[in-house]
Amino acid sequence: MKNITLLYTSHAHALYSYAIRLGYSSDAAKDAVQDVFVLLMTKNISLPPAGEVRFFLLRIMKNKLINASKHEALSVRMSGEEDDEYPFHVDVSVEDEIIAREYDEALKRKIESMLGRLTNRQREIIYLRYMQGLEYEQIASVMGITYNSCRKLVAAAMVMLRKQDCR
Repeated sequence: MKNITLLYTSHAHALYSYAIRLGYSSDAAKDAVQDVFVLLMTKNISLPPAGEVRFFLLRIMKNKLINASKHEALSVRMSGEEDDEYPFHVDVSVEDEIIAREYDEALKRKIESMLGRLTNRQREIIYLRYMQGLEYEQIASVMGITYNSCRKLVAAAMVMLRKQDCR
C-alpha cells in the first residue's frame, strides 16, 4: 500500500495532465487516474524497472481512457485526416515564477501558436517526448505506431517548429 501511495503522489498529476491534453474532461481524467491505481492495487500487477514506471502508467492510462470512451460512450470528438486521429491539446503552463509575467505570457502565446500549427499526432508526440521525457520505443508503444514512424513524426514536428521559430 505504501508503494501505491508513493506511485500516486509521484505520477497522478502527470497522468491527469496527459488525459486533459488528450481532450478528456476533468472528471473523466480524474476517474481514469483512480482506475489506474485501483487496477494496480487489485490486480497485483508487477511494475517495470524504475526508469520505465511513468511510461508504464501512461500506457495504462491511455488504454483506460480509450476503453472508457468505447464502453461508456464518453464524448471525445474525433478529428483529423485519419480515423484514429483525436484531439490532443497542449496548453503550456508557466511554472517558473522567477521570470517576469509579461515575458512568460509572450513566450506562452508563441509556443501555443507554434504547437497549434502542428497536427494532433505531432502535438501528442512532442508532449510525450519533451514534456513527459519518454523514449521513442515507449512513445511508439503508447501511440500504437512503429518505432520508425515515431522517429519520423518527431523529426517532422521539430522541422515544422524550427521553421516557425525562424519567422
